[in-house]
Amino acid sequence: MKLVPSQKEKFCHFLYTTLIGIGKMCPEIVERNASVSIKTNDTVLLSSTSKSIISPYQEIIDTLFSQPSYLIDEDEHITPVQLLDLLSAFMKKGKIIRLNHIGFCYKTPNVHESIKRICEISKENALHTYQLKSYDGVPWIFTGIAKAWREPMLEFLPIKNTFISRDMDYWIPGIHINIDTTLTYEEIKDSVEVTLQGLRAVIPNYFAGFISYARVWVGVVSGINIHIDIQTFAQNTRFARKVLFNPLH
Repeated sequence: MKLVPSQKEKFCHFLYTTLIGIGKMCPEIVERNASVSIKTNDTVLLSSTSKSIISPYQEIIDTLFSQPSYLIDEDEHITPVQLLDLLSAFMKKGKIIRLNHIGFCYKTPNVHESIKRICEISKENALHTYQLKSYDGVPWIFTGIAKAWREPMLEFLPIKNTFISRDMDYWIPGIHINIDTTLTYEEIKDSVEVTLQGLRAVIPNYFAGFISYARVWVGVVSGINIHIDIQTFAQNTRFARKVLFNPLH
């Protein structure tokens, strides 16, 4: 099953409007000439328009369009206004610091070959590839420049096809947009519950024994999910990138 052009365009428009909304709070997302983009050291990591996604890692990202989930005919998402209201609620309780990364979770027949190809693309574009130790059996692969720790990165989570259960197939493939904040998990949870009035649950994610971020499902369009991950104050981006990241090339 593969998305037809109209389905792909519908998802690209969804991602584009989502990034525009988040960009109002995160200046790392730059809107210009009918596109939004993120870059590191002047290298564009990803650009999005209402019709396309463009990236040095294009061939990896395009795999999302060839593996939509069982929700392909069940488009459902919060509105741009609701998203902005939620981000504003976060700002009232603490501070949105920056866009941390945009991640892509996808199925692959060969995880090792997928990571190898990501490394090759990074090298071709004067970027670097890193792996962060995971606790879920899925490799967490980051691309960008870790020394420029304040700048956004991309993350790739390749999952072997044989590991996918029918339940997981509702949530994969997916894109997550990760934002650094000074908030506690309780503050994030309260903001979501008050602003979205039960429309969305808040899923805590743990790292090293702490709740490092809270995940909120933005929605699904054309069988591809988008989440926002709100980092708690327990997450130390500088330490993670300078100490915990393991260079792969």
